[in-house]
Amino acid sequence: MEIRQPIYSISEAARELSLSAEWLREGEKRGVLPLARRDRNGHRYYTQADIERLRNRRLLGCDG
Repeated sequence: MEIRQPIYSISEAARELSLSAEWLREGEKRGVLPLARRDRNGHRYYTQADIERLRNRRLLGCDG
């Protein structure tokens, strides 16, 4: 049985991380954050694992 992870839009991910969606976009653009996955329409989306990874980077001060 496959366990499905929740999928977050950029605004939902930003809310989870207490950041702005603009901050996530800019971090990706500058190369400070890894590229987000994209759906076929080009919208960024994040998994729970992505959220945790970004949260850990933030706690470690690796976010520029």
